[in-house]
Amino acid sequence: MIGTAISILYYMTVTDQPLWESVVRNLILAAANIYGLTMLLLSRSDVLTTEKEKAIYRHFDKIEPGEFRKLIRLADIRTIERDETLLTLGEVPDCLYFLLNGSVEITKRNTSLKLTKPGFLGEVSIILDEAASATCIAEKGSQIIIWQRDRLLPAIQRKHYLKMALEALIATDMARKVAEDTKYSKSTRDQLDFPEEDEKSVLKIT
Repeated sequence: MIGTAISILYYMTVTDQPLWESVVRNLILAAANIYGLTMLLLSRSDVLTTEKEKAIYRHFDKIEPGEFRKLIRLADIRTIERDETLLTLGEVPDCLYFLLNGSVEITKRNTSLKLTKPGFLGEVSIILDEAASATCIAEKGSQIIIWQRDRLLPAIQRKHYLKMALEALIATDMARKVAEDTKYSKSTRDQLDFPEEDEKSVLKIT
């Protein structure tokens, strides 16, 4: 910016008549730089984020506030009035979901578990355009963020940085789920292990 200002001053005074073409060119360059810097600062600031959005942002703080604002404003936030099926096993979902609070029952084959922590639902189906791998039923009173597929996908295709931000959020969420699943599986195995004396008894019998 300082260099641009010096250039403008130079072209204004170097000859008897200002070199207006060069002056205007530098003014346009300065305006573009100011605009870009302003957008960058706003993207990293929550000054344009509403109080309601700030309460939600804590679940999405792996991305910048500006990226979050653009993503959340593509979505609807709804409180489930009665138990509602969000995803159906074997069907390609129309939406990407995020559980804010409440609970979702996830059923795959003959196994069911209840999701109570905030997290995405249907993210793999959205990314790979594949059928849902489980049936998910949101329980009454749960608060859900909903992105319509036909609105979300065109937006992230047009704005690559939004796609990268969403993928970063989904990757973080999936890593957390894998870690929790591994911890749960280990806990289950530990519960099924024989006590030491029982192991010896089994070995003696064998």
